[in-house]
Amino acid sequence: MKRRRIGIALSLFVSGLIAAGTVGSAGTFASAESAESSVTLPAVTLAENSSYVTDSYSGVLHISVSDGSVVRASADGKNRVVVTGVGAGRATVAYWYRQSDSAGWVAASLPVSVSGAAGGSAAAGTADAGVVLPQKEVGLVPGGVYTAEGIRVNGVSRDARSFLWVSSSDAVAEVEKSTGKITAVSAGTATVYAVDPASKSCGFLSVTVS
Repeated sequence: MKRRRIGIALSLFVSGLIAAGTVGSAGTFASAESAESSVTLPAVTLAENSSYVTDSYSGVLHISVSDGSVVRASADGKNRVVVTGVGAGRATVAYWYRQSDSAGWVAASLPVSVSGAAGGSAAAGTADAGVVLPQKEVGLVPGGVYTAEGIRVNGVSRDARSFLWVSSSDAVAEVEKSTGKITAVSAGTATVYAVDPASKSCGFLSVTVS
C-alpha cells in the first residue's frame, strides 16, 4: 500500500511539472527553437510540372510557400527540400535548415519563378525518358483512392514509394508523400506529381473528382 501511494504521488508530481512547463515534451523543445541567421538563396526558375531539389541538410523545419498555386514544397527522406512548379507565376519558398546537428538554424528564403510548361516529365527526351506514369488521367469520386503502379524512370521500373508525391490542391485530392496513395476529397481537378529527387525529374497525372 505504501509503494502504491508513493507511485501515485510521484505520478501527480510529474504531471504537475509538465502542466507548469518545467518538464517539456518533444513539441515543447521544437517550439523553443529559433533561427540564428537568415539568408535569401539564389532565385530558381522552373517550367511547370518540373522540380528543383536542394542539397541535403542535417535538418529541415517550417517549410511554407507564399503561393500554393505556383509552387508546392516538401522535404524528402534525405532532408532535401523539393520544390515543384504547378502554375505560372512567382512565389517564395521559406524554410529553416541546419548543416549539422550542432549548427544553428538558418531561416532561408528561396525565390521561385515558374513559366512555360514541361512535358510529361521534366527530364523527358524520349517517350520512355524521365518519370513516366502509366496513366495521365484518373477519375475518382469523393473518398475514392488510387495508387499508381508500373512507374518507370528512364525505362526502369520503380516502386511508388521511391518518389516524393505532391498534390497541386489538397482540397481536391490529397496524396501521401511517401507512398503515392491518392485520396479524392471534393469535386474539382488537381495535378499529382511524382518527384524523383535523385534525377531531379518528375512525372504527373491529372486527378478529376466528381
